[in-house]
Amino acid sequence: MTTMDTSSPLADICNVYRQDGFAVVRGALTGKVLARYVDAWTAFAASIDGRREIDGGKTQIWEFPDDLDRMIHEPALVTVATNLLGPDVCVYLRRILVKDTTYSGQVETHQDAAYSFGNPDKLLCMVALSSCGPDNGGLWYVKGSHRFGLLGQGTIDPERFPPMETVCPVLEPGDVLLAHSYAWHRSEPSRNMAPRVMFNIFYQSASDGNFTSRRAEGRPPLVAGQWRTDHFWNRRLAGKIFRE
Repeated sequence: MTTMDTSSPLADICNVYRQDGFAVVRGALTGKVLARYVDAWTAFAASIDGRREIDGGKTQIWEFPDDLDRMIHEPALVTVATNLLGPDVCVYLRRILVKDTTYSGQVETHQDAAYSFGNPDKLLCMVALSSCGPDNGGLWYVKGSHRFGLLGQGTIDPERFPPMETVCPVLEPGDVLLAHSYAWHRSEPSRNMAPRVMFNIFYQSASDGNFTSRRAEGRPPLVAGQWRTDHFWNRRLAGKIFRE
């Protein structure tokens, strides 16, 4: 898999993403900017003292301080999002994904688009706040799998498809893994129990007012451009939408 640092032309980053369904941007966040988020996570992790939500086989943290939430507006991330999604961009969701001694299990092969609402064409940004790789439950992506489109919920069996390369990018703090919401991925159990911490953002076109948040928000955060819709719906606070 091709990876690149922030000195690489943005067009190259976008081309790799479109071809493979994912790409790694090395050193997207650095220096004081990165240190601010790592420090904020360290302080927050100590304050919650292991109280995590186990949901769908992974530890997800949906509520966290504004010092971490500001990451959705980081220019390095928003610039990539506008180049891939257009000039008007908002946030579908943001959460923190953790593997550590609290939970270090396995997540089967799936695609995130099947579990989101609205336009399925979403850009996933996984910002590493720790080292992430095969030894501590890093994400494995199936190269080119996004080309099969939306398959639905459940575990995907790659053996039923033509052979495709599976890659587990090794990330350091400040690196960002970009992925299309159709791209298949999984994670294996952590072998060394070292914390694997990723701040996960789903960006989408601002023509889509669907979002999921536990914050008291009437609409998703707009990070670039202007709204292209006046219909907004928070999936997480709405409850069931279909009749029994």
